Amino acid sequence: MKNWIQQLFNKKQPVKVNEVLKRSSQYQDKYDKWANDFIHQSKWRDYYIAIKNGVEQPSNSGNVLYSTYNGSHALALFDPHKESAEYWKYRLDWLKRQAQSIGYRIQNENRYIEEVNNEVVTREMYYLKPPIAFEPPIDQLWGNLRLELKVKGLEVDYLKIQTTFYTDYNYKKPGEFTELIDRLFEN
Repeated sequence: MKNWIQQLFNKKQPVKVNEVLKRSSQYQDKYDKWANDFIHQSKWRDYYIAIKNGVEQPSNSGNVLYSTYNGSHALALFDPHKESAEYWKYRLDWLKRQAQSIGYRIQNENRYIEEVNNEVVTREMYYLKPPIAFEPPIDQLWGNLRLELKVKGLEVDYLKIQTTFYTDYNYKKPGEFTELIDRLFEN
């Protein structure tokens, strides 16, 4: 009996952290410099072309995975160039800024850190919603928007863009997902 209790209390618990996503001023300075440097735009343009091809003619191969389900669209970008996690954090923040410029507001911004199979997995996520409105039919733009970056160890697993929308009579029909992608990826 004592051995079982010792094992229970001596068992190493996996690390789990859930915190508000805050960027340091040092990070913000580096991001601003990066955002104003157009060298990164050519790589992003390649992703945009792959995304447009993947959404319009889904093959779910290569570096883009597109999926649609009742009231939802999801797009995952994978990193064939093996860019740094910092580069992809900049991309995540850039997408957030683009979403805000077309009318979205931040509802939640979180960072989840956990240990999975002796590896640290970090997910940084922004959850954005359309402007608040009370008179039906409510303009939901393209629906609620989730932007998520998942990093395993030091390598990026994916960057996900996901929308969920309402289909009842209180809401206007959401915009086309391809139009949202156009708006998020424009310079």
